[in-house]
Amino acid sequence: MKNPSVSSVLIRILMLLLLTTAVQCKRQKKLADELNPAFTEKIAAFTSGIISSESTIRVILAEDNPKAGDVNAPAPDGLFRFKPEIKGQAVWADKRTLEFRPEGKLKSGQEYEVRFNLGDVADVEKPLSVFKFGFSVVKQEFGLVINEYQTLNENDLVWNRIKGSINTSDVIDNEEIKEYFIARQNNRKLRFKWEAGEDRRSFSFTIDSVERTETPGKVIIEWDATNKYDHIKGSHETEIPSLADYKVLDVRVNHQPEQFI
Repeated sequence: MKNPSVSSVLIRILMLLLLTTAVQCKRQKKLADELNPAFTEKIAAFTSGIISSESTIRVILAEDNPKAGDVNAPAPDGLFRFKPEIKGQAVWADKRTLEFRPEGKLKSGQEYEVRFNLGDVADVEKPLSVFKFGFSVVKQEFGLVINEYQTLNENDLVWNRIKGSINTSDVIDNEEIKEYFIARQNNRKLRFKWEAGEDRRSFSFTIDSVERTETPGKVIIEWDATNKYDHIKGSHETEIPSLADYKVLDVRVNHQPEQFI
């Protein structure tokens, strides 16, 4: 059975993230080159780079603002302008932090341009009345790893299980990711048992009732998330040897905490 320690999908995730980061860095550099240095006296920090689809967008002023409302009080309408548009609400997070809270998740892989109307909350000269910046949302990707193939009972080689894991580039709910995956052996649909990681980016699964027969077979895992992420669709085949076969299914090298094969 082919059982890679790291799937090609994970490698593609890393390459896409590196490419996205490079493009974003170039874009952020351009914005930085255009930034009026005088803004640094008014703005201490702001959202930039690559962020999660569930992130809020923040601008932190250099000083406490006398116009600030209470924590979570609404900020002036139109304070943040986004291209493309984001629906949500701007609030005061504290005396110097303005936070825009989107109504829903930001679009995967989307780049946004922001116009922050600094003149609405601070007395500034006209050239500083609008602060422009940008950010990108991480592009969602799935990576599949098959970790283990084992019998349910060492005295019965017929029934087996497959254990594996899914890693995602951005957060996703356990109930959502379960909808995207199916497993089949011949024409029989197999059941997944899922366990979610606390970070909402890592998920482990077990596929039970994998049958080993007198002839070689395979289990096909398929995923299709194109209803939400138009680029995410794929499959993975796991070889199931016949009962008459005795063969090495996988070879892996462990380095930590000690080396062994």
